[in-house]
Amino acid sequence: MRHQLIFFIVLCLSSRIHTKAFADPIPDAILIPYQASQTEMANKNFKASAKHAKIAWEKSEELLGDSETTSNLAYNYALLAVNQKQLKLAATALERSADLAIVKDKASGLIRLRREETLATLFIALDKRNEANTRINKALKDTDAYDVGDSLPLAKLYVHKARLKAKKANSIAKTAVFQTITKASQTGKRSATNRIQWRSANYAQNALQIFKQYPEAKTDEYRVLAHKMIGFAHERDKDWLEATLSYQRAINIQKAYRKFEDEAFLTTIGRWSNARMHVLANMGEAEAISKGLAKGWPHDETRVDYIAKPIKRVPPAMPTRARSSGFSFMQFDLDDAGKPINIEVMHSWPKKVFDKSSVRAVKKWQYTPRVSEETDEQRQGLRTVITYVLTGSYGGAPI
Repeated sequence: MRHQLIFFIVLCLSSRIHTKAFADPIPDAILIPYQASQTEMANKNFKASAKHAKIAWEKSEELLGDSETTSNLAYNYALLAVNQKQLKLAATALERSADLAIVKDKASGLIRLRREETLATLFIALDKRNEANTRINKALKDTDAYDVGDSLPLAKLYVHKARLKAKKANSIAKTAVFQTITKASQTGKRSATNRIQWRSANYAQNALQIFKQYPEAKTDEYRVLAHKMIGFAHERDKDWLEATLSYQRAINIQKAYRKFEDEAFLTTIGRWSNARMHVLANMGEAEAISKGLAKGWPHDETRVDYIAKPIKRVPPAMPTRARSSGFSFMQFDLDDAGKPINIEVMHSWPKKVFDKSSVRAVKKWQYTPRVSEETDEQRQGLRTVITYVLTGSYGGAPI
């Protein structure tokens, strides 16, 4: 997940690198390395550009101190450092840049808020949740002073806040105290974990409302995260239909830019598959579809018109070390006799808990033998999800 987040940061921020950091005359000791950085950037030599940008920023710190020029040069270097995946160095520079950004009007307020959002992204990528939470809380508190209104940086900060709240809820759920608060939830009141999860969902909902005002903006990744946070909250409440619909919205966005093999995409489909299974266990398929449930996976699209059909599917054994529900995404080929071969766990959650059990089960499956009209493609790359549900963890008997 961290590597995907780094890629997302690079993708989103590389295009933001300033081509002009200042307007007023400045010392050559700053100007020369800055111009060299710009030249290297134009040549797409980002490593050399980052090196010169760092020198320009350091010289500005030395000669100009707490100035707007220093702030902008720190920001330039931060984005180039992100491009080089030097996230710790980038975070230090970006924190300095945000602290020095002086808010004079709405435009400068947006600059400050944008830098705070980028910094929060970096802190989360570095798993510095406390630092991220502190910066986000301060930024959200200052939004009225910034006079930025319903801006994109504000919406993105809401998504980050939603993620942090969801992480907190998940951490609580893993503690021994969770057994106690789960019993409290059986009285009809939301447990402490659920309340935190719904605070996460509320931030996500606020973000989505703002994103609607900017239909042309590139916010896909943020909207996906927001829908997933809302889905998590419905899961906690065992509102399986609403959870399923939330994950469907996320999948519909991800399909446009994610490869099926991407872990982020598979994770969303896994949560959707699990929630969908609960829906169909409690209501007829026709009724569920009438309420918005997608018919197939992934959402009525088939990559290959498979001829082979399953004859026998041996259910997996629930691992004794499993402490929560989960799933495994499996991929395999079929030999001419219909036996699965080249079995692979594409993604599983929780990681590695269900892998061995899933592989053992698929090895025992049987499909129809090959017929003359089948192509090699139709015997390769079959994919399925195996869902594990523990009694007491979102309900339902083990399957």
